[in-house]
Amino acid sequence: MSKTVTSSEARDNFGVLLRQASEENEEVVVTIRQRPTAVIISYAEYQELLQLRQMQKRLAAMEKLRAIRQRVQQRISEDDLTPEHAYKLAGFSDEATKNIIENDRQLEMG
Repeated sequence: MSKTVTSSEARDNFGVLLRQASEENEEVVVTIRQRPTAVIISYAEYQELLQLRQMQKRLAAMEKLRAIRQRVQQRISEDDLTPEHAYKLAGFSDEATKNIIENDRQLEMG
């Protein structure tokens, strides 16, 4: 549940609003000149938000890697390169190449 207050109300009732956010899990939207400007939320909700952002960044990075992997695999099939050679051409170390190929095999197996 959320509640909306002006910045003046937030200033005058800050302690009450903090308690509502932390103890009652109420989100408080603070407006300036009738425009939403900030939100007061509990620390637990803030931590959850940070975790969600981190997960979103990881998913985006994994999607980029997946797209790169598909392009590499397409080039491999077009040029008859081995995966090992393709990763080495991309600048990966021997150890990284070995780990990536092993991970690819595990993904292919299910």
